Amino acid sequence: MSSWIIPILIRLIIAHNVVGGSIAINVVELTTTLPLLRASIKVTFRIRKNGINQLEKYATKAIDWKIKRGNLNTYLNLQEQAQLQLKGRKAAKSLHEFLSFKPDQGLGILPAPSPGDVFFDIESDRFLEGGGLEYLFGVCYNEDDTTLQYQPFWALNRKDEKGQYEALMDWIMQRMEQWPDMHIYHFHHYEKTALKRLMGRYDSRAVELDLLRGEVMVDLHKVVKESLRASVESYSLKDLEVFYDFERAIPLPEAGWALRAVQKYIEFGDGDAIEARIKEPVQKYNEDDCRSTFALRNWLEKLRNDWIEMHGDLSRPTLKEPEANDKTKARDVTVERLATALRAMLPENEMEWTEQHQALQLMSDLVGYHRREEKSKWWEYYRLIKLAPEDLLEERNALAHLQFMAEVGGTDKKPIHRYTFPFRELGLKKGDKVNNLQEVTIGQIEDISYRKNM
Repeated sequence: MSSWIIPILIRLIIAHNVVGGSIAINVVELTTTLPLLRASIKVTFRIRKNGINQLEKYATKAIDWKIKRGNLNTYLNLQEQAQLQLKGRKAAKSLHEFLSFKPDQGLGILPAPSPGDVFFDIESDRFLEGGGLEYLFGVCYNEDDTTLQYQPFWALNRKDEKGQYEALMDWIMQRMEQWPDMHIYHFHHYEKTALKRLMGRYDSRAVELDLLRGEVMVDLHKVVKESLRASVESYSLKDLEVFYDFERAIPLPEAGWALRAVQKYIEFGDGDAIEARIKEPVQKYNEDDCRSTFALRNWLEKLRNDWIEMHGDLSRPTLKEPEANDKTKARDVTVERLATALRAMLPENEMEWTEQHQALQLMSDLVGYHRREEKSKWWEYYRLIKLAPEDLLEERNALAHLQFMAEVGGTDKKPIHRYTFPFRELGLKKGDKVNNLQEVTIGQIEDISYRKNM
């Protein structure tokens, strides 16, 4: 067999159960002398090797070449995306069509709107030494039934990052007390990941962040990808705005120079010296993203109603309560109070720290360390099981598109089956347990090879 096949042996414990599904990769055009096809670099390269370098050609040509790497569904879905983009270009219109999705996917995960809903976006310098800096948290919310308000939380240094992260979490908790049915809408997974990272970095607001695990945070990018195919170049927030006629208050080029300027100030340690003329465009850009997220949610609600008219009722997801028991919550509160008390003994100016102060800082970091690490693992697990099968192909700790080859040993109760799957980087190893998307353990990896060809 070709070199892209990786052999894997799984000792089955429950039953033969393979996670499958199609791949949804966007097709877009680049502004060059020839309209090129862009999906992923690898897929594009394979398509061009077959003499196809134009959108129209790929949209109309049968896939009649031998696919040596990847899955046929990847190329078929890519072709359907190309066909819709070509149709939209010829009609000079922005087009979209519904995909088939399960009740717990796509429009099916849109919760009922609440007056307490929040629309959230973060600006960050991801490459700042020390793990990046989340320097602006922005939220839009309804002050009453008609007015959408915006509130920024600026953090231009590490100390402010911690303080503004805590202020944001406290603000969200107050809002949840007033509106228990509220949700936090964001676009893509960065905001949710950033909050978890900040919790670990500062060992702060772990209990509050746990409360957001109960389906409170809603990723609208996931809703769009699982529900729709659209004639846009990419499924970014900016590109989708043509569908709900959103007009930005600040042009993107103007925001771009300001974003770069803020990052330069931060990287030189001069965040406090940033002038208002630079901060203002960045804040408007962040506000635009929050307001656009609000407008996208409303557009998706309209599409949900359209889908119901065509296909029948579509239930709303139920708000899941956090699973931690009272004993666990009490322990987390005690740990956080102890860490806070230790940090309170430190001078604000780190230049004044003695060896004793450094030891106190280390102690505060170690308090609850193992608990935080365990939480991170479970958060990652629950994030993975919520992904669509095609999205699992992008994850290092997930298997997708397994193909059964043969039974190669074991016992009647615990046979060993060999599978193959498309080549990609993985973080899996011998002995790892394997769960399916229904959270059932189906076996463990008996052996895995990234070198052998089959």
